[in-house]
Amino acid sequence: MVKDGRLDLVSGGWSAPDEATTQFDSILNNLMMGQQWLQKEFDHHPVVSWQLDAFGVSTGYARMAHDVGFDIMIFSRVDVAEKR
Repeated sequence: MVKDGRLDLVSGGWSAPDEATTQFDSILNNLMMGQQWLQKEFDHHPVVSWQLDAFGVSTGYARMAHDVGFDIMIFSRVDVAEKR
């Protein structure tokens, strides 16, 4: 399904960026491990980053995602202060 383009894998981190990994180097290691696995198993490198983030969206993560080669970042929750 991945090879046919019917399933797109995003981000590629081994776990959520700041649920289990809260420091910059931990986030990078998390992404590196997950993306190496995706490359090995599916010959796939994600271009979309998804930050599920239950605590609010991090601008630092967005910048890092750009710097490591993601084209798009999607987040699923906006902080209450941002909504206002």
